[in-house]
Amino acid sequence: MPFFPGLSRRMFGEELKLPTAATWWCGQPNALRYVLDHLDVLVIKPAFPSKGMEPVFGGRLGPDERSRLIERIKENPHEYAGQELLNLSTVPVWSEEHGLSNRRVVLRVYLAAHGDSWVVIPGGLARVSSSMDTPVVSMQRGGGSKDTWVLSDGPVDTFSLRRPRDVPLELSRGVVSDLPSRAADHIFWLGRYAERSEHLARTLRCILTRLTGESGVRDESEWESLIKMHDCLESPHARFSKDEPEGHPDQLRDLEQEILSRIFEEQRSDSLTAILARAGRSAAQVRDRLSSDLLRVVSQFGFVARGADDPAWGYVSVGDALAVLNNCIGMLAALRGIEMENMTRGPGWHFLNIGRRIERSLHLVSIFRTIIVPLNLQTGPVLEMLLEVADSSMTYRSRYFTIVQPAPILDLLMNEEVNPRSLAFQLKDLSEHCRSLSSMPSGAGWPISKQKRLEEAASTLFHADVRRLCEPDPDGCRAQLDELLAALDAALPAFSNAITHAYFSHAEAERAT
Repeated sequence: MPFFPGLSRRMFGEELKLPTAATWWCGQPNALRYVLDHLDVLVIKPAFPSKGMEPVFGGRLGPDERSRLIERIKENPHEYAGQELLNLSTVPVWSEEHGLSNRRVVLRVYLAAHGDSWVVIPGGLARVSSSMDTPVVSMQRGGGSKDTWVLSDGPVDTFSLRRPRDVPLELSRGVVSDLPSRAADHIFWLGRYAERSEHLARTLRCILTRLTGESGVRDESEWESLIKMHDCLESPHARFSKDEPEGHPDQLRDLEQEILSRIFEEQRSDSLTAILARAGRSAAQVRDRLSSDLLRVVSQFGFVARGADDPAWGYVSVGDALAVLNNCIGMLAALRGIEMENMTRGPGWHFLNIGRRIERSLHLVSIFRTIIVPLNLQTGPVLEMLLEVADSSMTYRSRYFTIVQPAPILDLLMNEEVNPRSLAFQLKDLSEHCRSLSSMPSGAGWPISKQKRLEEAASTLFHADVRRLCEPDPDGCRAQLDELLAALDAALPAFSNAITHAYFSHAEAERAT
């Protein structure tokens, strides 16, 4: 991995050497091999800030700790980086407790692109360790900061990019302001990750509630319905297998552990903790475009599943896990409310909501295909769970009381435009955001052909007779419903990808899922 050569600044009358540390990202095979072979002389750090891992000094580990670290790195190499161990410079620090003493120092300098080269910005951020024995210079570990002085041989340039206060500003309306592609990318995915988190939290809560005994898994039909709802959470990392009951005598306990893993285990890329972390990272990249209240809500994402990095997460009680899920759903609801009330209706707001509507539509289509298409008498109770996940139980009961049937449920969750949880509502709102965004000056490259294909697939689905779609075929499935849903299931990702190619020229590899 490329790095800049050593930099130096003269401070306190002595030369302060500031070499930068060579870094190897373990996501590359050669770099991984080098890190494992030279672990004793490297510092292991998280490749992504959201992991919250403390730096590990390989040379200070005992045999058992070293083996465990190597196993963790091999299991998820892309999450770790090895860094050269530097002998840091020292500076004098005054404190009332210790008087004048030496502390380790790190100077963070800033570079600005200038043509094909770089310009070092004068000054920087100087941080000092809490003591000479502390190898990590961190404010979180009791460190501090020092003023950074840059001496000049001549007059200091007073040029500033800030406008003088007495010069009138041109009025600007935020609705027509330009939005950089990278910012649009992060805002779009903030919407998708937030919606993905809420759907996952609601589905996990639905399952976990029935495992606590509050509703109870009463019979085989209830169990089959629970498994069918779990099928909606298809995961490449799942450890629960419904097909091997002889190897897992306590399937209720196994399912409970799988749900807890899906909430807390950060190593799983599809866990609630991991998805919330991605939402937080997306928001952090555009924090200058989001309100302070919205950022306060997002900042709480990292505390929703506190202890996710603790290997003892498997011992979390079901009651505590339910409290985490309820807290998460409440925070995500607060995020939606602040979006609606505090964000100006500019391109960023439209991209955020486009991401939300695409993500919720994908979840609804997937859950219809998993639950309603193969529905039979054995899995009938899953319809109540579907209403619960879609937060439409009370709406359904006010119309149909307690008679649960697939046709009225599908009509409510698929065709009802005034139900904000329905598929029709998502696609109608998506169309309105697309229309507003494409009519702006920056909307010249809007993927209109992909949007039309999506709207055609939706129109065909919504104009079909719901009762006929819900009538099972001789083989017990609903092939026509599945065919119409499959067309929409293909059109939604295609439209999302078209938006990415048209607007997000700097889309990151992480956005693939």
